[in-house]
Amino acid sequence: MVDETEQLRDEIDEHRQSVGQTVDQIENRVNPYKATRRAGSRIRRRLTDMKDAVMGNDEPYYPDTPRNQSADYDRSLVDRAKRRLEDMPEPAEYIRRQTRGNPLAAGMISFGVGMLIGSLLPETQAEREVVSDLEPSIQGLADEARTVGREAAEDLRQPAREAVESVKESATEAAKDVAGEARATAEGMRGDTT
Repeated sequence: MVDETEQLRDEIDEHRQSVGQTVDQIENRVNPYKATRRAGSRIRRRLTDMKDAVMGNDEPYYPDTPRNQSADYDRSLVDRAKRRLEDMPEPAEYIRRQTRGNPLAAGMISFGVGMLIGSLLPETQAEREVVSDLEPSIQGLADEARTVGREAAEDLRQPAREAVESVKESATEAAKDVAGEARATAEGMRGDTT
């Protein structure tokens, strides 16, 4: 009889805890503050996903874990370890998330593939003809660009020298002004002490 009473008390305690957890979960679900936070979190997650779709993402991906759980949810280290293993992403999903929406990387990869394919294919007769037709004009443009570059360098030498001299003069004047102010301050301090 004592064993049955003890067993009934244990069952009642377990039932109370279960009902308490259920009431806590209902409270979490209907609490306006927590509902607003969940809605804001969903909106932020969607905006982040949209940004990541365009710009890419270099942060590790872990699926969302339950945030508003009771303290009993974290009972032991084993439970937390099991949850962490369940929350780890699939390798394919992780790779997809990391490379999604990175236009710069996609462009560089496709450019590299194009260069590789272009270097492996033999030169065609049409390409040789186009290069031989354009070679004199390309050489003329290169010579003209070289001449313009030299003229620009010559034209900029004198203004650069004048700018250097101006900076030197300004620095010298500023140094003299600072030295004069330092002397005046030192003389003023000597006069105050006597």
